Amino acid sequence: MRLWLRGAPTPSCRGSAARRCKARTGLAAAAAAVVAGAGLVAWLRPDDPAALAAERLFGERWYAVLFHRTPIGQYHTSSGRDAAGNFAFRTDLRFALTSGAETRIEDTLVFHRRRPHRLLAASHTVANDAGPVRSVVIENGVAQVDAAGRRWRTRLGAPDGAGASASAANHGAASCGDEDGLTLLSYLAVETWLA
Repeated sequence: MRLWLRGAPTPSCRGSAARRCKARTGLAAAAAAVVAGAGLVAWLRPDDPAALAAERLFGERWYAVLFHRTPIGQYHTSSGRDAAGNFAFRTDLRFALTSGAETRIEDTLVFHRRRPHRLLAASHTVANDAGPVRSVVIENGVAQVDAAGRRWRTRLGAPDGAGASASAANHGAASCGDEDGLTLLSYLAVETWLA
């Protein structure tokens, strides 16, 4: 029994068969490179249904807001990725039920770029000509609430008894009833259902 080491030709690759052997070796190396490249692409971009669904929504859209078939405002949405690669969704609704009294509602949601795409930040602002601006901004587990001329901050997920402001700020804004809070997938489920 012979062992062939250090690139020594195998018995089948001697003489006139050497060219065919080199061609087979080259084809095998090319096939291995293609398989390795495909594996690398699959590893870098795993099948992520939430990310794929979000990317299909990327872009900007404008809608007319009608009341009894009469235009009363506009609705603008935009979505994409922020500078850090996170998913960002923005909406701006403007309407006036009576002349001169415009109401504006702005929402922003930012979800982490990696699974499970947890909510990183959110804001909700309501402004109209009749009263002060009201807003809730949630970032890093802290909600800042501006309402009725008052401003307060509260940590979300605070234990019971932490104050009424914690439950008011946490009501529907940062939790969907599951332990992970609002994720991109749950947000997209609502958007798809509404569409």
